[in-house]
Amino acid sequence: MTPPPNAPLRIAFLWLALALTLLMVIASTLVKAAIQTDFSEFVHHPGPRGWEVFCLQFFLYLSLGTAALYLQMPWFRWLTLLLFTLAGLYMLAHQIGHMAEGWRYGLTGAVDLAHHLLCALGVWQAWRWCRQAGSQGSASMAQREAAC
Repeated sequence: MTPPPNAPLRIAFLWLALALTLLMVIASTLVKAAIQTDFSEFVHHPGPRGWEVFCLQFFLYLSLGTAALYLQMPWFRWLTLLLFTLAGLYMLAHQIGHMAEGWRYGLTGAVDLAHHLLCALGVWQAWRWCRQAGSQGSASMAQREAAC
């Protein structure tokens, strides 16, 4: 099964959707704190380092989505597969760490679940995109051999 020709667009959309899940987590945390008029949780989560990681992650998601539209070489496709896998594992480990600390998830847990599902879909789409590059490479090699 070959992916549709719009695979780079699907990959870009998934990176954008992941960036939006990050924004939703921050927005929901801010709204919850504003309603309760208690921002003390921000000292612990995300904290100064956590905010830097969040900003870096947001930048990477948007950059990789844009790059998917322009960089379609096989090495970038494999890098995309690797990065979707690492993003999913990182967020899963992050969530497991919070659960080990005794955090109870409400709506943020639903957003985290969406993040995990988007990463899984991203891995699947990136895998299909990588296989497409392999089949295109073997097809062009067969054409060159036939021309000789």
